[in-house]
Amino acid sequence: DKFSPRVADRVWAVTAEGDARAEKMAAIYRKIEACPEAALVKLADRVANVEAAPAGSKHRLRYSGERAAFELAIRPFVPAVAWDRLDRAY
Repeated sequence: DKFSPRVADRVWAVTAEGDARAEKMAAIYRKIEACPEAALVKLADRVANVEAAPAGSKHRLRYSGERAAFELAIRPFVPAVAWDRLDRAY
């Protein structure tokens, strides 16, 4: 009850559900289709994570491995200029 329904919807859309990482990401992608306004939040999170992960680290490699699926699910809902930041981060 602390947040408006609009904010709660966005938080729900980017909250992982499931056990395995692939399952969690698939759930987020499905929820973002239902709440596309959350895509920019997810993109900002990914940009921050990629920029913070050292080159060659397991995290950077994981994000690189998820890149195609992430782009397919998120890019249609965000401005190109925002996506450019992620491209530079990789």
